[in-house]
Amino acid sequence: SDLGDHESSICGKFQEVLIEYRNSRPMKETLEHQVGLLSQQVAEHERISSSASDRAVDLESQLGSKDEQIAALEKEIVAVDTYKDSLKREAESHKDFVVRLCETLQLGHVTASIGLEMNSETILTRAELLVKQ
Repeated sequence: SDLGDHESSICGKFQEVLIEYRNSRPMKETLEHQVGLLSQQVAEHERISSSASDRAVDLESQLGSKDEQIAALEKEIVAVDTYKDSLKREAESHKDFVVRLCETLQLGHVTASIGLEMNSETILTRAELLVKQ
């Protein structure tokens, strides 16, 4: 009888384990499905992250290129400003020369009296006249 009770107890335990297993199968399938979905989401996030990293590298490269372009343009601006200043100094020097030449050729009073502007043609004509005299 003890053996029968023992067998009965084992069968009862076996029945409980079997029922528990059958009840846990749907939960296991649900968990496996959720793991699959989460794996897909992780893969998608990794793809997006990789794409964002690639884009960031591209943008940093473009930024470096733009910085180089800006530096080159700034150098060009400095060169143009220097050249412009040089041209201003040259123009001022030529103006001073023309004023002195007009004074030497005594054009000031002639141009003022007849209202002519002291231009290069007037100065050359006056210089030719003086040379011929």
